[in-house]
Amino acid sequence: MSDRLTQKEIKQEDQFVSTVDRVLHFVQENFRALVAGIVGLLVLVLLVVAWFNHQANRRAASVAALAEATEAFQAPTGDLAANADGLSFETDEARRTEARTRLEAVRSDYSGTDSADIALYYLANLAVEEDDLDGAQQLWNEFLDRAEPSFLTAQARINLLSARRAAGDSAAVEEDLRSMLDSDTSNLPQDLVLYELAKTLEDLERGEEAAELYQRLVEEYPRSAYSADARRRSLALGASAIG
Repeated sequence: MSDRLTQKEIKQEDQFVSTVDRVLHFVQENFRALVAGIVGLLVLVLLVVAWFNHQANRRAASVAALAEATEAFQAPTGDLAANADGLSFETDEARRTEARTRLEAVRSDYSGTDSADIALYYLANLAVEEDDLDGAQQLWNEFLDRAEPSFLTAQARINLLSARRAAGDSAAVEEDLRSMLDSDTSNLPQDLVLYELAKTLEDLERGEEAAELYQRLVEEYPRSAYSADARRRSLALGASAIG
């Protein structure tokens, strides 16, 4: 077997050498720019990592702050505070004041986080305790605009319905609930919609229609959390009608 290079092999070797030479020449001429580019890329990577770490730390801090705020919101008062191991208050007013301060801090210090959104939900509940239904509805609606669907968003919708009924808006509540009934786009479970609609009809003094809906709930959703109360209300309305 001959050790001599063929013309093709010689040509390929010359091309390789030429390519390497051009690359080395380019690196020599642009060394500073290349180094600057690499350093810039490394700085960018470090900034992205730092940002993600900051966001993770901020989320963790927001969760801790929200936990402290909800502890104040749920803290015992009065006689119940005497034997409490954790946070407690002498009066409901003191509890509400402290809870509001902490919740507002979560809302302002950690805006854009889930914790800040959830703070709105609890602030709305505080507004209800102080008979500020308009303020509560505004806060619940703001919470629903921001938060992802969850147990709390469902509860906020229920609370809104109750607040609107208490404000004398039962006719409009009935209309909204009927549009949710059997709707694929409803954000509430159908058994809950039936239950709330029946309660709304009760509020509108349409007991016979309410009893029918309660009975429908019992028959269609026998394992519903609302089934037992629906059965009781249905029987009570039936007895009332007979009486």
